[in-house]
Amino acid sequence: MKRLVFLALVALYMSSSMMTMADEPSKSYHRLYAGYAPTIFYTERGNENVSDMLNGFNVGWMSGFNVTKCRLPLYTEVGVKANVGLGDFLSDFDKYLAIEIPVNVAYRFSIPNTKIHLSPYLGVNFKVNALGKDEDGLNYFDIDGTKRFQFGMQVGGHFEFNHFYLGLGFCADFLPIFEDDHLYQFGKYYYDNKVHTCGFYVNAGVVF
Repeated sequence: MKRLVFLALVALYMSSSMMTMADEPSKSYHRLYAGYAPTIFYTERGNENVSDMLNGFNVGWMSGFNVTKCRLPLYTEVGVKANVGLGDFLSDFDKYLAIEIPVNVAYRFSIPNTKIHLSPYLGVNFKVNALGKDEDGLNYFDIDGTKRFQFGMQVGGHFEFNHFYLGLGFCADFLPIFEDDHLYQFGKYYYDNKVHTCGFYVNAGVVF
């Protein structure tokens, strides 16, 4: 136990020393980015579980603001992005568009004597499903039980070198995109049907 306490104190001292040597945290920063962002649809249909992935990309803007009055580099990040899905989904060619508002808490620290910043983050995501059509023009959001609004969480990290930005993350929605307790499909009835969405993203862009 004493050894664990000692190691914790050493780690705290080293992190404090690094913060002292690092540059003063900036008041704000802004990112413009784009990247690969597929959407995974996970279906719970009766006793069956089915998943499928729709390839896509996202384009977005994120701003971070320092929320502390000390040297602690803790930031609130707020942004907006468009998530576009194109490709084969359930044997059809589908088009999907969602507008998202991510809100994160990020710990953005710099590595001393370099132009490198690292930012692990945790946040929530507000999503509005704007478009969902198949090759025949069917609008999925005209189907009873399909949700236009979703809410979820996200976790990931940012890497910055000078004005170059690279981001990795995972997101999952708490609210399903589709929910129906009695569905007739593929020639049979299914009960307690839910379709959840999640995904990951790899983004690159500029920071200033």
